[in-house]
Amino acid sequence: MDQPQAGLGAYPTLNACFAAHARLACTRPAWQYYQRDHDLDALIRGVTEHYATNAELCTRILRLARGPHVAAAIVEARQRAANQVIVDRSVSSYR
Repeated sequence: MDQPQAGLGAYPTLNACFAAHARLACTRPAWQYYQRDHDLDALIRGVTEHYATNAELCTRILRLARGPHVAAAIVEARQRAANQVIVDRSVSSYR
């Protein structure tokens, strides 16, 4: 399992960082609430209240999460997922 370098709070790769974040986020009650309510702001607040090293981190993450780059990435990911479902269905119909 990838761990941050001692004392630096850095991970060896971006993938390792996101994998660790996902493990961390999915073990918090905030994730359980998000699964039920789909309230992204509450999820971010719930995770940052326990793990933020900077008092302004929650505000910064909320601002980024609402920004155009993240919104565009979400739209693209949803479109790719929808396209994959269509492809999967069409492939399975030929089996």
